[in-house]
Order: sequence, then C-alpha cells, then structure tokens
Amino acid sequence: MEGTGMRWCVAGAQAMLDLRAIYCNGDWKAFQQYRITTETRRLYPYRWQVRRLYRKTA
Repeated sequence: MEGTGMRWCVAGAQAMLDLRAIYCNGDWKAFQQYRITTETRRLYPYRWQVRRLYRKTA
C-alpha cells in the first residue's frame, strides 16, 4: 500500500485491508458469491416476483 504516488484516505485503506484479510483467510469465493447475490438483489429487487409469474404462466 506504499506504492509511488499512492495516497490513501482512512476509509479506502481500511477497505483494502478488509479485502486482503478476506483473501488471506481463504474466504474469497464465498465473499464473491455474497457480493454477487447482494448486488443482484439491490439492482433487481423484483426479480423473484417476475420469476414466480413466469412459472405460473409456463
């Protein structure tokens, strides 16, 4: 985290340290799956309702 020209705010440095800890602990795949799931729910909040409607008509 001390590369040439790098400037870190506390929040940005903490985020990088958190990611490094997740990777070093071997939790990277689980973290990525969690991240994908939560982002999908955030971006498509009505997805489950559309799927349910589609199953009823099919």
